[in-house]
Amino acid sequence: MALVALRKKTALNQPRRRQFQESIRSVIEAAGIPALRRENRGFVVGVTSPSAGEGKTTVAMATAGILSADLNVDVALVDSDFETHSLVSEYELAGREGIADVLAGTATMESVMHRVPGTRLDVVAAGELPSDPGPLIRSGELTNFIEQLRASYAYVVLDLPAVLPSSSGRTVAGLCDGVIVVTSAGQTTRSELEETIERLAQTSVLGVIINNWRSRVPAWLERAFGLGS
Repeated sequence: MALVALRKKTALNQPRRRQFQESIRSVIEAAGIPALRRENRGFVVGVTSPSAGEGKTTVAMATAGILSADLNVDVALVDSDFETHSLVSEYELAGREGIADVLAGTATMESVMHRVPGTRLDVVAAGELPSDPGPLIRSGELTNFIEQLRASYAYVVLDLPAVLPSSSGRTVAGLCDGVIVVTSAGQTTRSELEETIERLAQTSVLGVIINNWRSRVPAWLERAFGLGS
């Protein structure tokens, strides 16, 4: 399991953006994600967190973008966090059909894929689920949708629901080949992280990212052990 700490950022200017991207690359490499993909079968990686607001969506976006750009392959980034709809604002997908509409049978996979200009990255919004999304999420339609994505993309990155507050988080995570857990230093407690890992026991946890890392360890020691960015 990979463990990477991301230092607290006051602003994501260009140098810090590059540092952040390099940190995500180190997660991808340490987790061995490129090597885990089998030929002619897409690899599905989920990004989750114990609770909301810990930075999982930012990590999911970066992971999808880096996999697509560095490996020059088609990647799908899917918003499967039906409560927060975080990718909608990031990619200006408000009002667009999404995965929920595919599951309900009112849209096709092709109609909900939105290509990011100049890239090989497609983004799928969450769409609007009914007030009780549990039965639809647990249905075979979600599995079928992900299998369709596997057949069309080298990698599929799911922005998953947070594990602890969501009953659907573990269900959707179970459909992934592997999961990255994003925590926030000073927010996530040890017991919360342990409970999250326990709930994901049936899923391969590829790595843990400690976001907003602030350490009193000397910088040279952080660099020696790969902590910080």
